[in-house]
Amino acid sequence: MVSKLGGVWRSRLMAVGAIVPTLFSAVPAFSQSWQPVRGSIQYGISGMAAIAQTETPLDFLVVHDNKREGEGRLAIVSLSENAWPVYRPLAWPSDLPLPVDLEALSEMPGTTRFAAVESDGTIYPLSIEVETGRVSVSNRFSLPELPEGSNVEAFALQTLEGTLVAVWAHRGDGEDPARLYWATFDPQTYQFGRVAVRDVRVPYPTGSVRHISDLKLDEAGVVYSVAASDEGNDGPFASAVYAIGVFDVEGDNIEFRAASPVPLMSTGYHKVEAIALTSGESGGLLLGTDDESFGSFVWRSHDF
Repeated sequence: MVSKLGGVWRSRLMAVGAIVPTLFSAVPAFSQSWQPVRGSIQYGISGMAAIAQTETPLDFLVVHDNKREGEGRLAIVSLSENAWPVYRPLAWPSDLPLPVDLEALSEMPGTTRFAAVESDGTIYPLSIEVETGRVSVSNRFSLPELPEGSNVEAFALQTLEGTLVAVWAHRGDGEDPARLYWATFDPQTYQFGRVAVRDVRVPYPTGSVRHISDLKLDEAGVVYSVAASDEGNDGPFASAVYAIGVFDVEGDNIEFRAASPVPLMSTGYHKVEAIALTSGESGGLLLGTDDESFGSFVWRSHDF
């Protein structure tokens, strides 16, 4: 679904608003239900990325925004047809300081590594061995200088027209819009190119809304973002998923063609802080929640 939807955006951006309801209404009921992962506040999912795109069970790496010793930072969540998610915690390397407040996670295209990002913009390149659960982390670095008070909740890497593009966002809060940043990125040197920025606001949720709580890009350059409201550890929560525009790339020149946010789905019960894309015939969107006192849930748009 992702590649097909991306193609629609490339050919006619605003057509998505008419096409998406049809795509999602045809999804089997089980795949559209919210499935519990783990209970309690320590297991909220604040970022996720696919480990393998074509295998069943489908394994995803997730990050938790925990801040204290003894609390998990990473886990693998496995999804299978007609089965509840399986959660497997991963240990952070014992010889490295624990990260604080991991809020985003992205695959690093063309490598077997991932990039986990703290809310202050610190990035941890890491790799995992699925069978053993071993985690390796190297060469911590940071996003380009962020304005004071920034709170990064979204980061994504995608190769577009042969150029690796990095996109990240300050979440925003209520009347304060999210700030969407983008630049080229070199995965060997961890250097960013010239940074561009644009404000983003969404119509729903309202109140204490984080206008971007996560985002991902598909291979056509379409930006899928999540917005969420948080009134406290016990809620109430609300979230929505949007397509907010598309990137065009020509060499080092990156243009973001913004659109009025097109809603893909919404919920009045969960705080979605993680989004991932899967490809293939059963490809689509996968969402993860940080429901604070109520733990975490996942939702997938298509069955296997």
